[in-house]
Amino acid sequence: MVTGVRHGAEINLERIAAGQRVIFMVPRNSGASGGVKTLYEHAQVLLRAGVDARLLARREAYISADWGMEVPVHIGNFQVQSGDVFVWPEVSRPSTIMRINRPDVRNVLFVQNHFYVFQVLPDYSALARLRLSSIIASSKSIQKFLHRYLDLSNVPLIPCAIEHLCGNSISKINQISLMPRKRVFEAAFIKKMLRRCFIDAAKYEWLEIDDMAHSQVMNNLAGSKIFLSLQKMEGFGLPALEAMAAGCLVVGFTGQGGAEYANSDNGIWVNEDDVEAAAGAVAKAVWLLRERPDEAVAMIAAGRTTAARYSPAARDTAVLKVYGDILREREPTD
Repeated sequence: MVTGVRHGAEINLERIAAGQRVIFMVPRNSGASGGVKTLYEHAQVLLRAGVDARLLARREAYISADWGMEVPVHIGNFQVQSGDVFVWPEVSRPSTIMRINRPDVRNVLFVQNHFYVFQVLPDYSALARLRLSSIIASSKSIQKFLHRYLDLSNVPLIPCAIEHLCGNSISKINQISLMPRKRVFEAAFIKKMLRRCFIDAAKYEWLEIDDMAHSQVMNNLAGSKIFLSLQKMEGFGLPALEAMAAGCLVVGFTGQGGAEYANSDNGIWVNEDDVEAAAGAVAKAVWLLRERPDEAVAMIAAGRTTAARYSPAARDTAVLKVYGDILREREPTD
């Protein structure tokens, strides 16, 4: 039997998926983004369950990152077949989806960031024209948003997951890791403020994580004592959660979507865009690690516990349930 879930019951979708392919559309200029990693994960789970699943990217540059997963990837032109299920990101253009809007093909919208959803669904007429078979959310925040503002009553949830819960095999050093992609200005300001106003924090090394293989990202997080979260307008906010799993003391912004898991026990969180408070949070983390290590250890442990709730088993079960339901709903075209 083909195993669809590594951490739970064995599920085989091969029979119901016969003659159907699930094709995950990679958004342009994605690079090493967590959103693309999630598409790989979903495809990998389906492949293990006997489903013909693959990623489709217009250009190779859109999918250049190494995620360490064996998933078929097609670059460039693609021959559509009857029975295909296309899974589109929320940054897709309605006109692009409409090009393959045919009765024997189903289109699914997978929303990983609700702040971009009006790009593909600018109004109610777009929602009707696209005739989407399903709209899937990757977090509770996204699910609630779609319920509230798009009046969608049935939005299945496939939660994010943390694949690698790092142990203590890598020694922690006085290092602050950060991913400044959405907050480059804020990152620079916080560094300068710490150098000027917080001498102890200024002694820490800074590591900007960008354009790395996922295994390298997790190793760097595992070696850092502090992670500065620079999340902004996120549907969920995976980096801060990965840093928790890696045993970092996490400080900074939730990016709004991270409010699903962020609390005063598992990190030092500040209001969105309050860069002075963010610098102060880094300084407080340095002080806690030095002066009150028991409190710092408790906060780090709470972060690990939080990250452990987002398990691959829960994600895999949801992937098989949600896509299994979509595949079962195929209508004969003869």
